[in-house]
Amino acid sequence: MKIGIIATYKDMMEGVQKLQIPSDIELVVEEAVYSRAADKVESMEKLGVEAIISRGATCSYIEKRSSLPVINCDYGIVDVLEAVKKAEKLGECIGVLTYNSSRWMRSILQAYSGKRLLFGDGYRTIRENQEQVRRLRDAGAEVLVGGIPSVEAAKSCGMAGVQIEICEATIIQAINEARKIVNAVRKEREELEKISQIIDKSNDAMILTDNAGDISIMNLMARQLVNSLFGINQLNSILELVPTLAFKEGVLRGIESKEEIRTVKNKVLLISQFPIVVDDERRGMVFTIQDANKLQAMEQILRRHLHDIPNGLKYNVNSFIGMSPGAVECRKKVENYAPSGATVIIFGETGTGKEILAQSIHACSKRNGGPFVAVNCSAIESSLLESELFGYSDGAFTGAKKGGKEGLFEIAHNGTIFLDEIGDISQEAQAALLRVIQEREIRRVGSGKTIPVDVRIIAATNRNLERMIDEGKFRLDLYYRLKILEIHVPPLRRRLEDIPLLVEHFCQQFHIDSSLFTPELLRKMQHYYWKGNVRELRNFVEKVSLLANEVPAEYLFSEYVNAAETWMPSIDAGRGDYLMVKKGTLQEMEREIFKSMYEEYGFNKSKLASALDVSRVTVDSKLKK
Repeated sequence: MKIGIIATYKDMMEGVQKLQIPSDIELVVEEAVYSRAADKVESMEKLGVEAIISRGATCSYIEKRSSLPVINCDYGIVDVLEAVKKAEKLGECIGVLTYNSSRWMRSILQAYSGKRLLFGDGYRTIRENQEQVRRLRDAGAEVLVGGIPSVEAAKSCGMAGVQIEICEATIIQAINEARKIVNAVRKEREELEKISQIIDKSNDAMILTDNAGDISIMNLMARQLVNSLFGINQLNSILELVPTLAFKEGVLRGIESKEEIRTVKNKVLLISQFPIVVDDERRGMVFTIQDANKLQAMEQILRRHLHDIPNGLKYNVNSFIGMSPGAVECRKKVENYAPSGATVIIFGETGTGKEILAQSIHACSKRNGGPFVAVNCSAIESSLLESELFGYSDGAFTGAKKGGKEGLFEIAHNGTIFLDEIGDISQEAQAALLRVIQEREIRRVGSGKTIPVDVRIIAATNRNLERMIDEGKFRLDLYYRLKILEIHVPPLRRRLEDIPLLVEHFCQQFHIDSSLFTPELLRKMQHYYWKGNVRELRNFVEKVSLLANEVPAEYLFSEYVNAAETWMPSIDAGRGDYLMVKKGTLQEMEREIFKSMYEEYGFNKSKLASALDVSRVTVDSKLKK
């Protein structure tokens, strides 16, 4: 660091130049007094000096005209005593006059000096100095001890003069003090710079005012806001922004308020204000201002972001509600399959909870810290599915994003990808997916470069893939690659005993009293077909939550069933050894029996033939019909 010293006499300057100082300090030394010192200080500031050391009246003069810290290298008692000892040889009565009053050292000097001592009361100007010198002379002083102005004034009055010289220790002490001050200033400046940058980088407009509302600081966002409103970059008072009497009263009284809505020039603003309190005294106000339009835009971005978060799991194994054998078996398979990295395929009708099981497998696996990417294959246009799954390179096709785009398999790296409705993908996509499973690498559309991926695949379908294979719509090799581990999710009509538990769960979700569903109503619900499965049940409970205050739940259910026209036979629904089918012709009911039991036995024709006690040929014949 650079420290400047304005020496007030030649010997002081020479003494400073001989000092041994620490290597991290560079001294810039000039000799000057009074007004001549101002020019020297200006030059020092240009050289990067961070503090000034001087003494006496010159120090006071500099202090009033420089923004730098100024340290007064004032006389010590030893310095004055040395000068008094020299003066004793020149006269019997000695006058002592320093810039500041010397009252504090009078008793010490009188104790150590055998001569008569007279003391001046200090001075602030040259005229005062001369008046003090004449007063001491008139009082009988023969010799004057003081600084350069005092000695010069004494000589002009016919007196002898002895200049007080500063010793090395006093200068060293002043340098150390300057060093501490510079370090403190640097630290304070650094903290202020941090605060300034934080305020300026804030997304909110921030304004600091005094107690009257006059603005002292505006950050970048505040200046931009003011410019957009008024076409200027600065306001003098916060009251120019909101010139209402109520707002003015709140500012003047220092009232704290949060996110009050104010309309300024047709722009809706949320304004918060807080008093700045130091030592229990209000020293100003802070205002934070948000543009409501920007907040809405940010909310939309956030929602899109949250929707796209790959590992934003909503479900775990406990989310699959039910104590029926089918539900218990599904949870057991999840726990058994999760530790493995093998591919899993989940069979089940729409609305049975296939994605819940897929997320549960991921959550229980070693990959749970990685992404979980769910893809509804039926919701993506066939021509776009490959580019969505595997990404595309720059210029792969018209409208392709510049620089290309990573595919969902890349996003799912080190995690799990859930391919829902796998039966709906095209033959081309099936071939590409087979290659990924076999090679564990993908190739972006339009690129010859392969990218290795470590992804666990979980597929799901509500289709009969074996029938699709027979029809040439699904690849046999892909089917067996997917069917390493399999889970068959029973439809709700096969686990009707779980309905009370599911209803209780959904009642908690929708914050309604489960007692709305009486035992009689639950019994009726267990005789309903629930073609839409658990999803349909959830939707009905939500309907009750919205309308129960106006219409009894029993009536709502009767109305619901009459509209659906899908009553089931009145049998003991709590037992799993019954098969429930909709009334119809013998052929229609037989078709329903074969379809339901074929699904129940995992689309295994041999198991179905054994369960029905018929031949495999009969099963093939019935299923083809």
